[in-house]
Amino acid sequence: MKRKLFIVGIFIIISLMMFSACARDELINGGEELNGEEDNNREVVNGEEDTNGEVENGEDHGHEHGDDLIEWSAAYDLPAGEYILEFQESEKDPSILIAFLLEIADEHELEHMAYHVMEFGGEEVKPGGKFTAKNQFAYNLILDPQGTTFTFDIQESGRYVIFTEHFAWEFDMKIFDGNGNEIVGENEKEYAEPHEH
Repeated sequence: MKRKLFIVGIFIIISLMMFSACARDELINGGEELNGEEDNNREVVNGEEDTNGEVENGEDHGHEHGDDLIEWSAAYDLPAGEYILEFQESEKDPSILIAFLLEIADEHELEHMAYHVMEFGGEEVKPGGKFTAKNQFAYNLILDPQGTTFTFDIQESGRYVIFTEHFAWEFDMKIFDGNGNEIVGENEKEYAEPHEH
């Protein structure tokens, strides 16, 4: 247990150091750096179009992010309590990396933090398992090919942006509150084109 806490502590320290370096670079260089040009109000994120009107270059802040580490995100209002996270069939992917971040920063900063939270993998959770979804933590959920259900707790109420390494619609991912009511994500965003797994 002490070793696991030590490893988690080291991970947090490294993540904070990397985040601090990126924030320092952005402050030195005058804030958020965008390199590109507008084209019909479409945004390019990791080489793919979106609808915001900017082109972001992931190398502008001194290091690169993997192009396919994050494929999808959405915001969820999650009061403290217990939730069910449900995935349908997952024959192509044996697991899905998922991160929870409180929506306390702008969209680009959240995406940047999500990359750093997810780039080292996450705490492994076996099919049918339970975990506490913490702010700025990632979880590697092991999936059953026939469908998988996880239980997770939220201890700090808030609006969370959930980032996943695969598109949520690939698994018909759903979140339910303790009363069985589905919670629908808002501001869904896709970061890459669908690809073969």
